[in-house]
Amino acid sequence: MKREKKRKKDIAAAATGSDDDDDGTVSTPTTPVVDMCSKRTMRRRKNPKVVARREMRKMQRQTGSNIQKASFKRLVREIANEYAPGVKFEKAVYDLLRRDLECYLFDVCVGANLCARTGGCVTVGKKHLQVQQYINGHRAA
Repeated sequence: MKREKKRKKDIAAAATGSDDDDDGTVSTPTTPVVDMCSKRTMRRRKNPKVVARREMRKMQRQTGSNIQKASFKRLVREIANEYAPGVKFEKAVYDLLRRDLECYLFDVCVGANLCARTGGCVTVGKKHLQVQQYINGHRAA
């Protein structure tokens, strides 16, 4: 009797293209979704929350800099030329400036997050950044 049920179950699974695992979960076939009206293959849309979490985990695993070298170097040169035209920097200066800027931005974000959490908010807003800068004695933007 049990063998017969198992056999019917296997035949039904083969006909539908899916198979039951031993733990009771049904694995879906890996074939792409087909739009019946236009007879073309559509890609499945990924859940934005899942994508955002994956990107956050990826960025947290990184040990390098989050600011790109070329764009930061261009920005530093542009600002420096406003004050002293024709000034040049060594390569190490750009790296030190970028590292210090990242440390400063990290501290600002941590402080703003603490201000938001203290105020009972979950997300950081403009007012939290302003309060954090006021507490640290910086000019509020």
